[in-house]
Amino acid sequence: MKIELVSPEKIGMSAKTLSLIDEFALNGIKALSYRGVVVLVARHGQICYFKAHGAARQGQPMETNAVFRQASMTKPIVMAAFLQFYEQGHFQLDDPLSRYLPAFKDLQVAVDDGNGNINLVPAKRDVTMHDLMSYSAGFTSTIFYGLDAVNSYVAQSYVDNGVRDLFHDDYTHTLEDNVNAIAQCPLLFHPGEGWQYAHASHDIIGYLIEQFSGTSLDRYLEQAIFAPLSMTESWFYPPESVFPRIPEATVMHNSEAPFVEHILGLLPENQEYSFGKNTSYLSAGGGLHCTACDYFRFAQMMLNKGELDGVRILKPQSVEFMTQPTSEHFQISGLTGNMWGYGLDVQNSDTPGGSGLWLGGKGSYGWRGIWSTLWNNNPTNDTVAIILTQVGDDGAFPYIYLLNAFVSAAVLD
Repeated sequence: MKIELVSPEKIGMSAKTLSLIDEFALNGIKALSYRGVVVLVARHGQICYFKAHGAARQGQPMETNAVFRQASMTKPIVMAAFLQFYEQGHFQLDDPLSRYLPAFKDLQVAVDDGNGNINLVPAKRDVTMHDLMSYSAGFTSTIFYGLDAVNSYVAQSYVDNGVRDLFHDDYTHTLEDNVNAIAQCPLLFHPGEGWQYAHASHDIIGYLIEQFSGTSLDRYLEQAIFAPLSMTESWFYPPESVFPRIPEATVMHNSEAPFVEHILGLLPENQEYSFGKNTSYLSAGGGLHCTACDYFRFAQMMLNKGELDGVRILKPQSVEFMTQPTSEHFQISGLTGNMWGYGLDVQNSDTPGGSGLWLGGKGSYGWRGIWSTLWNNNPTNDTVAIILTQVGDDGAFPYIYLLNAFVSAAVLD
């Protein structure tokens, strides 16, 4: 896709401040925070900074058309697709999940008796669609094994029942398999009484999209999101022709070493799933690959309140749903400390630029991925920032947060 860059000053941005991104990005490479990075900055729908720095792998420069493992930046795209069915009247927010997936009726909750012993008790009420979408249902992710006794018990139950929620090239299960396995496991807390970042919730959402649409998740996203937005390089499993454009992921903790298989929580993880050995698992919470340009088109659609280039993807009210805190009671503890919308992070307070809380200012929103990818929209400044690396386990985020701070600093008016 051909990208037209505009002068930063034309859209009220400081070229001098944006030029500091060059130096700082290279400092991150010298510090071995990441091997290479792509940064895209736009304002008023026009891109004013779009550069690649460093290498995609040893001996290969990073290019702006690199295809990145987006990891959890998949979640906002899938949530936008799901809200299309809300707009069409397929479900209401207070509907019980079991109305659409009966296996989720009469769930149990894991409760610590205070002595480290786990008892299973009936859930006080059904999980609702709002609970599912806001991560307040009690579902979880296997990465939280070891956090405490209840998290460990539920995560172990996931693995014992066959739930697979990370990234691995040996996975041969489907979304349906995962959802059926999740339904056999206890909840982490009673519905509506807590918050937990949950791959499981998003896999259930992805499976519901398949049920409502009558087609697979990848086909639905292509028809309803990617094709209308001209996102021509977005896939769960990229075609072989673009394999050379997928950067090699590196390990965290300041190393240029390639990311090798290791255990994260309870399950093994590797980067080889990108290359299509097995393609049955369409991870609704983390499986997409795409370029910075493609993700920008989704981000700009969101900033435009659901429309891009005359094509409407969501109603403005649905974008409002996604980008407002779903509860005033639950912060994203252990992650950013901000509030959670539907499938993304929402900054609800003023905080210093460059911190993990900083998304661009109060009211800004976006999300990140475990391979060290980041997207932020700032409605006040009308800016989009996309910063993409490939470092495992969030390893590049200290530098990425600081890179993101330059975007707001560059706004002149």
